[in-house]
Amino acid sequence: MNSLVGGNCAPADQSSPRLLLVAGSGRSGTSTMVGFLKAFGWYVPGAELVSNPTNPKGFGESRRIVRFHNALLHKASVGVSDARPEAWRSTALSGSRAVRRTSSLARWISRNLELHEKLVIKDPRLSWFLDVWIKVAGQVKADLSVIIMLRPPHEVLASKHTYYQGDQAAGYNHLAAAWINMLLNTELQTRPLDGRGVSRIFVEYSELLTDWRRVGRRIGTVLGDEGLNRPSETQVASVEAFLDAGLRRMDGSKSRLDLANEIGIVLAESWVALQRLTDPKNDGPAVWDELDSLRRRYEEIYGSAQSVTRSTTEHAMRSMRPSRRISEGLTRRLGQNDASSAVAPFEGGRGNVPPGYVHLVPHWLRDRVPKSIKLSLSRLR
Repeated sequence: MNSLVGGNCAPADQSSPRLLLVAGSGRSGTSTMVGFLKAFGWYVPGAELVSNPTNPKGFGESRRIVRFHNALLHKASVGVSDARPEAWRSTALSGSRAVRRTSSLARWISRNLELHEKLVIKDPRLSWFLDVWIKVAGQVKADLSVIIMLRPPHEVLASKHTYYQGDQAAGYNHLAAAWINMLLNTELQTRPLDGRGVSRIFVEYSELLTDWRRVGRRIGTVLGDEGLNRPSETQVASVEAFLDAGLRRMDGSKSRLDLANEIGIVLAESWVALQRLTDPKNDGPAVWDELDSLRRRYEEIYGSAQSVTRSTTEHAMRSMRPSRRISEGLTRRLGQNDASSAVAPFEGGRGNVPPGYVHLVPHWLRDRVPKSIKLSLSRLR
């Protein structure tokens, strides 16, 4: 996998429109970062997702961009919190083939930049398509920067397990694996190696809540944003009204998880290495080598686990296979052009399987479903 962006120190050109991506695992403070940046004139393009009890102060996500990412993830058969190392190859291929979608997105971003010279894009799906956003920034001639939010993984896992129903079914080992896969590969793909002039900044969620002025100065220096360096009284009041202790509903001291296995070890060591990148002086080969080693260890662990559990996943796949009677019934209904009473369509391996069990079926087994059956069932939508 190649690194996608480079350069993490030079201030952005203030004469050019600016595009700022906020990346990281879900529940790691990405929404809080967007709310913070809004006080300094950064704008979320289009209609935003509405707040709900899981994120009472808002998600800071553009509806159109979420739909864009979801469409590409669907094409790649990849989940938002996919723990598979090979999922990155699938999303890279999906993104590279989405030429028309990418061009349409770029035109929409360009129109928004005509109204607002500083756009901020946040979505937990974003990291899967960083290469797409580099293409978009090039097409609209905008300076591109990336903020990567870091939060202790035990807090992230506890938060996901508390607020997301699907993650409650998945279990902590899967959540830990998904965190490792997301953070280590996000770091790799934003690594400053190829000189494309894209800045990256690592920010700890706890630091944003406890010392936002310091965080603002660090971001402002990299982005060339004078407001972040010297906030006005109005901006100070806006930030302090937005940031409060209630935003951190999962305290690390209360959410220590017992992952006394290989995944737990890689999780802990990855967190320590990533923390070092919050100091730009450490963003270099020594830490990169350590992260590369951790990523290889994770890939080996995942491959071994996949091999060991092969019988379980094959059994789950067999239980999803439609019987001859069901298949004949589907054929008759298709011939009658009556989809109203047909079974639910097979989409991404779901079919009639209870949602809590879908994650047990790996994508390589889902891909074994004959295309003729997938095509027939898709016509029932």
